[in-house]
Amino acid sequence: IEQEEYDHVMREVDKKLQSLDKCEPALLFLKAETFRRQGDRQRTLGMIDAMLECDRFYLPGLVFAAEITYYQGDIVRATEGLTYILNHEKFFSPGSLYYRNYLVLLNAEIMVTMGRDAQLEQYLKRNLIRSFPLGPKEMEKINDITSKLKISRQKGFMNYLRRNFKILKSEN
Repeated sequence: IEQEEYDHVMREVDKKLQSLDKCEPALLFLKAETFRRQGDRQRTLGMIDAMLECDRFYLPGLVFAAEITYYQGDIVRATEGLTYILNHEKFFSPGSLYYRNYLVLLNAEIMVTMGRDAQLEQYLKRNLIRSFPLGPKEMEKINDITSKLKISRQKGFMNYLRRNFKILKSEN
């Protein structure tokens, strides 16, 4: 995406936010994601804070915060955040229908990073929802997990997923 497109998105979002009587977490999420894609860490974190101040139960914001925390290297806080979300997701909107498998896979990636890959298959069996296909976002996590696994475990991991889940083809 070109800088002009980012600037256009920001202008439009700012216009919309000014016309609202109250904050709108979805628009703040869009700004946070735009800052993240631009590599602006400080403003990304600022938007995440603003988004969660606006609605502390906004599930996309909680997920974004857990991801950012993990990618910054704070595995303990990321794990705490993911555990909280997974334990309370039924109370959030849009809830488990959209995020469950992605969150489980992000947590699985953290497990592998921590050297707990021996527990991976059991964790996935208990927590992934088989009735939901694995889409591009989940496949991104699966690739991240696979790249961190020892070669001897990679094939078994992928075979387990292929046997038990429908994998959606990417549109790209």
